[in-house]
Amino acid sequence: MKRLLRNRTFVVVAGVLLLGVPTVWLMARTTSSADEGMYATVKRGEFVVLVTTAGELRAKKFVAITAPGNMQQAEIYQGAKISTLVAEGTLVKEGDVVADLDRSPIAVKVADVTLALTKAQALHEQAMLDSMLNLSKAREEMRTMDLTVEEKRIAKEQAKFESPSIKRQAEIDLEKATRALAQAKLDYSTRTEQAKAKMREVGADFERQKNKLVVVQEVLANFTIKAPTDGMVIYAKEWNGKKKTIGTQITPWEPTIATLPDLSQMEVHHLRERD
Repeated sequence: MKRLLRNRTFVVVAGVLLLGVPTVWLMARTTSSADEGMYATVKRGEFVVLVTTAGELRAKKFVAITAPGNMQQAEIYQGAKISTLVAEGTLVKEGDVVADLDRSPIAVKVADVTLALTKAQALHEQAMLDSMLNLSKAREEMRTMDLTVEEKRIAKEQAKFESPSIKRQAEIDLEKATRALAQAKLDYSTRTEQAKAKMREVGADFERQKNKLVVVQEVLANFTIKAPTDGMVIYAKEWNGKKKTIGTQITPWEPTIATLPDLSQMEVHHLRERD
């Protein structure tokens, strides 16, 4: 019986050993394959990391070529279209003509402001003439009243030896003349202030129209866009990414037409994919 148990124990142990042999062999084989992929021969050399991506090369610094900055002062809120523009990549010198803007909107504005200035000037001259005429007339009236007061004073002196009623009438006449002269002087002072106020009003409008015409003419002269410095012309972009070119509307809010980049310092801007 003991012999039989020993035989069974041997069979079981042997079976376990036999079953374990493939497992150990597979583990050893797997470990060997992994080890072969984890090790490599070390060599000295340059370590290069290459990243490929889409982007745009831009200059870190640049000088902007812009439309006139005072278009809003000239009340040209819609801006103007580019009528001529040098080719992109053109090398220009400071003062060279880069672009021209359509002068149609500014020409209409010049005509309107010129007409308004003419009217304001006419009103100013008319107000000045009216003031001079009215005040001159008032001064003449006061001189006449002053003479009247003098006459009434003489009449009062002469009425000393007349009857009480005549004497009293002379006093009344002198008092009336004196009061009328005093009122005329007060009215003249008021008229003078009114004339000054009127002249300030029409004069302010006249000066405003003159200044506006100066601004409009300055903007018109600057519709010929010149290079502010030497460089290579690179077209500016609109909000949608399209480059500005002939026919593009240049507004006071986006006045840049092109740029003159500093090519000594460049950087890459990644391009975003659009839907």
